[in-house]
Order: sequence, then structure tokens, then C-alpha cells
Amino acid sequence: MEKAYRIAEFNASLAKSDVKMNPQFIKTSRGYLLTSQHTEVKSSVPGESSVLSELLEHAEIDGVRLPSKLTAIVSLEGAPGGKARTMQFTFRDFQIQKK
Repeated sequence: MEKAYRIAEFNASLAKSDVKMNPQFIKTSRGYLLTSQHTEVKSSVPGESSVLSELLEHAEIDGVRLPSKLTAIVSLEGAPGGKARTMQFTFRDFQIQKK
């Protein structure tokens, strides 16, 4: 009997910060697929803490599900105006090389 494991939370303590990551997955017939991730970095240095939320969209190419779009929402403690910034990355024209 096979077991499928997935990460529910990841914590790391570094020299000047603590990092907490929470990935989210959907279960597919081929295993788990990462759909989003929330990361918090709490720094002991004033003004250097951050929060990052990432949302992934996927496209099926030659029977393989690959990331097609990444939306990242970033909040930096020291950012002007304290506003979150959103960035989008789109991946297209995929080609799968088979050996």
C-alpha cells in the first residue's frame, strides 16, 4: 500500500528571523498539486518582516500539469505606505522534451 505525504506547515528559525510556510494542495489522480502557499517571515530586525501569498494556476501540456500563472502578493513591513504589492507571472508556449 502506497502512502502519499504532503507538507501542511514548515517552520524554520534563522539567525534573525522565523519563517512559517503553509502550502496548499489539491489531490489529483497522480498525486498532490501545489495550488498556493502562504509565507510569513518575522524578523528581529525592525522593518524587515514580510508576508508572501502565492497562487498557482496550472495548464495541462502533453498530459502533464504545469504552472501556467503565478500571482504573488507581497507585504513588506518597511514598504512605502505599507501597501501590499501584487505581481503576476504568466508562463506560456510550453514544450515538453521527451528523452
